[in-house]
Amino acid sequence: MDNVLKILNSVYEGWTVEHRFDSINRFRFDFAHIRLKIAVEMEGGIYTGSGHAKTGTYLKDMRKYNLAQLKGWILLRYAYGQEDKIPDDIKKAVEMRKKEGKRFQNV
Repeated sequence: MDNVLKILNSVYEGWTVEHRFDSINRFRFDFAHIRLKIAVEMEGGIYTGSGHAKTGTYLKDMRKYNLAQLKGWILLRYAYGQEDKIPDDIKKAVEMRKKEGKRFQNV
């Protein structure tokens, strides 16, 4: 996960690890840029059928991701091995925020 944090900060500084965005359900993002409301989730267990690929965890993750979007977060999801996709997606997400108006104008 340190590698992902380095990638994120190389594109845009200010990322937080394990940010709790919902106190009721105690949901956390793997990585979050709080001011921009951009989150990154690294999906574990997809190649082995464990972790996030288990039915119960998968359903909980679906609830988490839907709630994040309803709260205004841009959520980007990756499997390990897709780290090369992160920089371009983060740049696009930051540009989206810039276009949204005053709240994100100084990005």
